[in-house]
Amino acid sequence: MFFEITQQKIIRITAVALFLIFATVSSIALDNRFNLREKSSIVFQSLKSSFNYLPHQLASVGAYNMNNTGTSTPRAKSVPILLYHAIPTDKNTLEDKEEERTFPINLLDFINQMQTLKKNGWHTVSLEDLQAFMSGDKSLPDKSFVLTFDDGIKSSFYNVDPVLKDLNWNAVMFVPTDSAFNTNKNKDSTYYLSEEELKHMVETGRWEIESHGASASTWQIISEDGGEGHFLSNKIWLNDKARLENNSEYIDRITYDLKVSQKALETRLGIDVNAFAYPFSDFGQESKNFDGAKTIISSLVPKIYDMSFYQTWPSIAEIFNYPDPSSKFFKLRRIEPTPDWDSDKLMGELDRGKAKELPYISDSFGEEWSGTWGNIERGDSLIMEAQAGEAGSAVFLNGSYWWEDYYLKILASWNNEASVSLTVRGQDEDYYACVFSKDLVAIRERVNGNVNTLDTKDFDINNTENVSLGARVNGNSLECLVDDVSILKNGSFENLFYNGSVGIQVWEEDGNAKLIVYEASIQ
Repeated sequence: MFFEITQQKIIRITAVALFLIFATVSSIALDNRFNLREKSSIVFQSLKSSFNYLPHQLASVGAYNMNNTGTSTPRAKSVPILLYHAIPTDKNTLEDKEEERTFPINLLDFINQMQTLKKNGWHTVSLEDLQAFMSGDKSLPDKSFVLTFDDGIKSSFYNVDPVLKDLNWNAVMFVPTDSAFNTNKNKDSTYYLSEEELKHMVETGRWEIESHGASASTWQIISEDGGEGHFLSNKIWLNDKARLENNSEYIDRITYDLKVSQKALETRLGIDVNAFAYPFSDFGQESKNFDGAKTIISSLVPKIYDMSFYQTWPSIAEIFNYPDPSSKFFKLRRIEPTPDWDSDKLMGELDRGKAKELPYISDSFGEEWSGTWGNIERGDSLIMEAQAGEAGSAVFLNGSYWWEDYYLKILASWNNEASVSLTVRGQDEDYYACVFSKDLVAIRERVNGNVNTLDTKDFDINNTENVSLGARVNGNSLECLVDDVSILKNGSFENLFYNGSVGIQVWEEDGNAKLIVYEASIQ
């Protein structure tokens, strides 16, 4: 069939071609200007995540315990902070090698944990509320907690956001800005959240974005032989100068990283950034080549941020955070549920860590007596023994951190070659103690990791069966008692903490330490 090309057809074909060219160029220009493809992708992925969450939503709000009983709501004395990293759909298929360094909890387990918390009356609060609580400017309802995520990972936004929306909760994301804003590194990343995604998170009203440093999450060469260490806590090796950084160079590098990450988030996202989470929970204590790292970091971070966050575990120290109106900067504890924690385990740890009231009496011992080392057997009595290769055993009472003046008293038996220590006003690894051995009573302190004996008195405890030992702390003094009789008292502490946890230790150099505690009271 003969096809005739007329001038009119040529004009039409040319017009269509020009229109297609114009549309393509305009589309590309608009996409470059407004990131239309990425925004569409965000909407699509968010809808997909919401759809996937639908089967897990509870049937009605009435299924949750909203504490609307008509009675006054108890006020929180302390607040826990939960930490998560990636929340993959299936933890058996890690999305990035970096996840191997964290404790990824799969989506279903995370949903179960969050819904269990909600059913039991727990609820999230913002960082602004937390800061006001820590400053003593605001009270919070009992069972308040802060939900946080590290590293700016896609799965911890897309998989978590529908849960937050359903529960009417909020969360905090700590973002490493070099990963989020470095276009070449993050181009088409399937792991890190992009700038556009972070903007979308802010717009939801459910997410706060804070700093995880710029390069602070990276490993650096810290020795001539190529050894690696954490960015913040080590001096890096300068190849061109064949030496480690000097103090001035180290301070400049850390200061720059802290400041540039804050500025990048504030400028690009239009938000205020007042909080910093230490990558690897390392604030200098894990340095491999610089003993001064902890002191320097502790002085730099408060100049830039109002709050910092580090990680602890229930077996190491208190897991809740307590108000400190005397402080203008807050270094806050977080706990990270691990894959072996089911919902009951998480609830148990939070219940055990809550602030406890005085007087406190134990005629039986549960998991609230947290073992920090040695073999611990709990029940009608508390049995503490040294493990093979160790010298002793130690516990502390989780939830006693806010106590100030009190009398810790135990009824106990132990082998008379061992020493028993009653620790008071414990703060992390530091404390004050009354130490009892068969022929000596001593008062000791552990401050900034340094142990000092402040006072001693010769005293024979001939029979170490069913003996009452006591430590009374009041203001600036510590008193040691045996069978309620004062043996030694010291009121000249220079660095005395004015609140802190109680604990019990037993040790013996040959590793035969054993202590049985029948009763414990604090009043």
